[in-house]
Amino acid sequence: MGTFTSPSSGAALPPSEAPPSDLSPSPPGFVSGEYSALGAVLVVDDDVHVRRVARRVLLHAGFSVIEASGGEEALAALRDESVRVACAVVDVTMPGMDGPTCAEHLRQLRPELPVLFCSGYSADESVPGTFDARTAFLPKPYRQRDLVDHVASLLGPAT
Repeated sequence: MGTFTSPSSGAALPPSEAPPSDLSPSPPGFVSGEYSALGAVLVVDDDVHVRRVARRVLLHAGFSVIEASGGEEALAALRDESVRVACAVVDVTMPGMDGPTCAEHLRQLRPELPVLFCSGYSADESVPGTFDARTAFLPKPYRQRDLVDHVASLLGPAT
């Protein structure tokens, strides 16, 4: 299964993964850690460097994170009923199971799961179908702030 990391676990990040100094801690109206109670953000990307950067940025913003290197690993994480996943950030182009297929299978397990697709291609080119309120697209390369804002937007106001 993937790697689980929580902002409250007290684990120190290696110097290469220290939070960037140019990233403010949270989007406007966001209280660090307020979304952690909803569950983790599942980051699904076959590129280890992209996953690690996403993990670092989301942890710095107060989210818990689970990493998966592909669709099968993401499905295994979601099948574990002890794991609470609030949102999935899914790369569109991955070997084996592509992002849209992965999201479809994830939603068979958890129909209300918000999904943020990420790709170097445009949304029209890379993600078939129509987006709804629980689906968004973020083009790569993305700014760190944009990743945090998109995830927070999909989750809506924390309660």
